Amino acid sequence: MHGGLYFVLASLIFATLASFTTERMWILSAGVVSLAALYGVSDEWHQTFIEGRSASGLDVLADTLGAVSAVTLWLVAGRILNARRRTHIDHEQN
Repeated sequence: MHGGLYFVLASLIFATLASFTTERMWILSAGVVSLAALYGVSDEWHQTFIEGRSASGLDVLADTLGAVSAVTLWLVAGRILNARRRTHIDHEQN
């Protein structure tokens, strides 16, 4: 569940920030994963103040892996779409 929720969170952050730039996607990707991971850490820390809840490093790991999965999917999808666009443009020019 953690991975899925953070997959969605990272996807939303990535989509929002990617709309502003297509330069240096690796910096954007690292930033998105970092933001999601930091939010996961803060969420786990917050749980230490709630009776009956505790912090878990495994939950943070699952959060981070969910974010990494989302960013990876976005990057792969972007490359596929760019390759298709280039192929389509090349066919139109010929």
